[in-house]
Amino acid sequence: MFSFCFGSSTLDSQFQTSQKTFRKLSCKNIFFASTLAFFPGTALHAFPRFVTNKGLENHLTAEIGVGGTAPVGSTSNIAKPGGNMLLGIGYRLNNRFSIPLEYNVTTLLVVDTVLQQAGQPKGYFNLNNIMIDPIFTYVQGRRLGGYIVGGGGFSNKQASFGETVYYTTNCDSSYARKSRRNDYTCSYYQDLASESTNQPVVDIGAGVAVRMHPGGRMTWFLESRYMKMFSPAGTFPGFATPNTETVPVTLGVRW
Repeated sequence: MFSFCFGSSTLDSQFQTSQKTFRKLSCKNIFFASTLAFFPGTALHAFPRFVTNKGLENHLTAEIGVGGTAPVGSTSNIAKPGGNMLLGIGYRLNNRFSIPLEYNVTTLLVVDTVLQQAGQPKGYFNLNNIMIDPIFTYVQGRRLGGYIVGGGGFSNKQASFGETVYYTTNCDSSYARKSRRNDYTCSYYQDLASESTNQPVVDIGAGVAVRMHPGGRMTWFLESRYMKMFSPAGTFPGFATPNTETVPVTLGVRW
C-alpha cells in the first residue's frame, strides 16, 4: 500500500505521471477508511444536523404538551396543584434559536379556606396565557439536548365558584352515570360566582430534548418554568393576595 501511495523507483516516470491523479484519490480513501477504523467516534460526531436555510417550511416550528402545575409563593395559600396544556407555533432562526408564540392554559383547584370564604362547595382558577417565549439550545448532541426558555405576554386569570348539579330528566345514557337503582344520573357544573382580570405575565425555565431520530428535527421535551402573573390584590375570594406564581412541568413534542 505504501509503495502504491508514495511511489516506487521501479516505476518509470511516464507511468507515474499518468497514474498521479488516481493515486491521490485512492490514497485519500485509504487514509479516510483507516481513520474511521481506528477512531469510530469520528463518524458519530460527524453526523449532520438538520438544515434550516432551505425554504420556509424548514424554519417553521410547532409544539404541543401537557403536564402538571404547582402553585408557589403566596399562590400556594389559595390554590392546589392542577394541570396545564401548552400549544405553540413559531419561527426557527437556526439550529439553536427559535421564537415561538405560545398559548398555555393552567387550571388550579381552590383550597378549602377560600371555598369557605366564597360559601361554595367547589372552585377553580383558570390561567390563560399568550406569550412570546424565545428558546435557546445551549447544547445539542445526536440525541440529547438542553435548552433555556423565557419571555412574557398577557394572562387572563379567572376564579370560579359553583356546585355540581345532578338531574335524571332528559338524561342521555351515553354521558350518564348508572346508579345502584339502575337509573341514570347526569351532572353539570353550575358557575355561581366568578371574577377575572387581565394582566402581564413573565416566565423563565429550562428543559431537555430528546430527538426521535438522530439528526432529525422532531423531539420529545421535558421542561419546567417559573411563571409570574402581575395580578393586583382584590376583595373577591382568591384575589386577596397580589400576583399569581406557578411552576408548570410539561412533557410534549416539538418539531
